[in-house]
Amino acid sequence: MKFEPKYLLLITTAMFFVVVLLLTYVALNRNPKAANQRTLLENHNYQEVRDEIGDETFAALKCDLNLRENLPADEYIPFEHEDFEITLDLPFNKAWGGESFFIPPYEIIEIGTSSPRVSFGPIKNGGHDCSFFRYFDLSIDDAINPDVFADRLIDKYEYDPEADYNDLVHPPTFENIGGITIGSYQITGACATNHAVIFGKEHNYLLDS
Repeated sequence: MKFEPKYLLLITTAMFFVVVLLLTYVALNRNPKAANQRTLLENHNYQEVRDEIGDETFAALKCDLNLRENLPADEYIPFEHEDFEITLDLPFNKAWGGESFFIPPYEIIEIGTSSPRVSFGPIKNGGHDCSFFRYFDLSIDDAINPDVFADRLIDKYEYDPEADYNDLVHPPTFENIGGITIGSYQITGACATNHAVIFGKEHNYLLDS
């Protein structure tokens, strides 16, 4: 089959653009950041990213990068780890991190010889230096009963019921839910943090937010 020169030129040009489009598609799918322009934000690079953004930008934005942390979770990711001896479904939303960043569903953070902790939930920036942090941290400790736990907490924060101010807002309160004892308390300071502890047979599970 023979084509006239003008049709041959059109066919050649069309094939060229098809090849370019295919190469572009392959390149974008090999490089997720090029496709969506969102930077992976993890614990190990929090400070690096924060320094790149700079104090002036944070000041102008009043420490708010619009990381969409107020969006509710729309899926739950299974979590299992031998050190924790539990299985959980952790909340997640792929939109957390906003237009500029994306985050993993959770991170296992190990520091020194202490037990690892699981960092999960939305991410935001705050505090006096606008640093990044995830909403929730789950860690484990040796199992102790609620009374001993409360005494240690009161000693640690030197709680005084007669004082006008305490870092420990009040001694932890406990309730039994389905045969499991759960305690809760709040710590003040640079910013208020809420804490819960689940008392297990082998471990206590501490949830911070």
